[in-house]
Amino acid sequence: MFNQKETASFTSAKDAPAPQPSRKLYSMAGLLRQGRFEGDFNAQGEKYRFTFAPREATISNRKLELSGSLSVQGPRGTTRTAKKVVARLAATQGGIGGSPARRQLVTGTTGASTVSTADQQQEQAKAPELGPGSDNTRATAITSLPITESTGRLGFVAALYLRMQSLDGAALGVPLDLKNVQLNARLAPDNDRDRDLLWTYSDLVAALAAEKPDVTEAKKLLAELNRTLAG
Repeated sequence: MFNQKETASFTSAKDAPAPQPSRKLYSMAGLLRQGRFEGDFNAQGEKYRFTFAPREATISNRKLELSGSLSVQGPRGTTRTAKKVVARLAATQGGIGGSPARRQLVTGTTGASTVSTADQQQEQAKAPELGPGSDNTRATAITSLPITESTGRLGFVAALYLRMQSLDGAALGVPLDLKNVQLNARLAPDNDRDRDLLWTYSDLVAALAAEKPDVTEAKKLLAELNRTLAG
C-alpha cells in the first residue's frame, strides 16, 4: 500500500506531458503485388511508401531468408533505395476461406479449388462422410482431422512476418530508427504470378516447419522460388 507521502508525489493525468511520437519504426505492412511487397507507413505525421522487391531466397537454420532492394518514397516524391536488404522469416499466419487455385489444378467453384492431385485425393478420402443424425455427422469415431478448405495440402500461408536487417533511416530519407523493423507481408494474390508465389511460399514453409523437415522438397521449392523471383 502507498503511504500519503508517496501518493502526493504522483503527477495527475491532466498535468502529465503529452505523449511523444515514437522515434522508432517497429513494423510496416505490405501486400504482395507482382512478386514485390508494397505498402506505406507514417513518420512524424507524414506518409512514406515502400517497396521490398526480393530477388533471391536462401535457407539458413531452417528459416527462409529473402534478399532484394528496399525503396522508400518520401512525402515529397523523392525515392531512395537500399540494395541487398535481407529479410528473415520469423513467423507465418495461415489463411482462412477458400484457398487460391493452383494453376496445375482443375479449379471448381469460386469457393475452393477442386482436389485433383494424388495427395489431395488421398486426403479427401480420409475425410469423414456426413450422414443423417441430429449433428449431421457419422457416429463412428474419426482418428484424423476432418479435411476442410484450409487443412493439410489445401492449407496456405496468408502472411509472412519478416524481420528486416538493420536499416539506415537517414540514408532512406526516413526520420526514424529503422534498426529493428518487421515487415508484415500479406499474400492476397490477384494474378497468376502471385498465386504461384503464394503456393511456393506455403509449400516451402510447410517443408521447413515439419517435425522432420523435408530437405529434398525444400531444396526443390527453393530453386522454384528463385526462378520466379528472378523472372
